[in-house]
Amino acid sequence: PSLEAEPMLVSSTAVTATVFVTGLATREVFGPRTGLVAAALVACNPNVWINDGNVLSESPAILCAVLVMWAGYRLWYRRSYAAAIALGLAVGASMLIRPESGMLLLLVAVPMTLLRRDAPWRDRIGRLVVSGLIAFLVVLPWVGYNLSRFNHPVTLSTGFGITLSNTNCDITYYGDRLGYWSPDCMPVVKRTADGWDQSDDEHFLRHVELDHIRAHEK
Repeated sequence: PSLEAEPMLVSSTAVTATVFVTGLATREVFGPRTGLVAAALVACNPNVWINDGNVLSESPAILCAVLVMWAGYRLWYRRSYAAAIALGLAVGASMLIRPESGMLLLLVAVPMTLLRRDAPWRDRIGRLVVSGLIAFLVVLPWVGYNLSRFNHPVTLSTGFGITLSNTNCDITYYGDRLGYWSPDCMPVVKRTADGWDQSDDEHFLRHVELDHIRAHEK
């Protein structure tokens, strides 16, 4: 395949896997027949596969979210350390794609472990710790690599400044895009020094947009 086709092949593979894992997760709770129905509904949902042509992070992010759901259900019903490890792996993979997915440890791992009242507290806390530790170990090599190669400290990504820039300007503060986002909000980044890298871009955008937010406080 061509260089342009390879990312699309990866993206379409992620969508196919999403359909399959959705069926597995639903079967875990409601049985095989409902799992097939859920997989069919996901396969027919344009929101799942419409981003393939753009080669964005949405396709693998959706897959990892479904993997977290499946692993969470398995942990709830099977109450094993193997299931806790699987959940940690899924959350860690999600964090590598979307750093905010780290919230899934709080939103999924905590209730799926601590709310099982038929298990001793020692086991519940143990499985939660295992899930968190595995997620940490998954992202640790990437965090270490990032901390070693940028001018400013970077852990998982440099997306915070870009997110602030796309959502804070007069376009999103007034008019028909109020509360929305727009790439037209992005200010021009002036690279003023040799060796400027993406962390400098993020540092510049973050400070510009935080000043803009403070100037529009009410």
